[in-house]
Amino acid sequence: MKIDLNTLLENFQAGIHNFAARILSGPSVREGEGDCPELLEAVAQAYREWVAAKTFFNSVTDPDLVDYAIYRIEAAQKRYVYLLRQAKQEGLRTGEWFGN
Repeated sequence: MKIDLNTLLENFQAGIHNFAARILSGPSVREGEGDCPELLEAVAQAYREWVAAKTFFNSVTDPDLVDYAIYRIEAAQKRYVYLLRQAKQEGLRTGEWFGN
């Protein structure tokens, strides 16, 4: 069975987006209590790092770098998910940083 890495990556990306939507959906728990700009920026930065890791993976031509590219994606994804959970614990929701 041949595994298409691009299809695997696309499915993985869709799963993370669905996870983020579930974690950060609904009204803010802390209505009127200000936000956490540092945490919001960390989440946004983690997302940008994840996108950059995926872009790197898609541009890799050297077979020796494929494992490293996958490692970068997995590491960025784990940080992103961690920060999403932190944001949920702080009561931050999707509309506060997804631009909704």
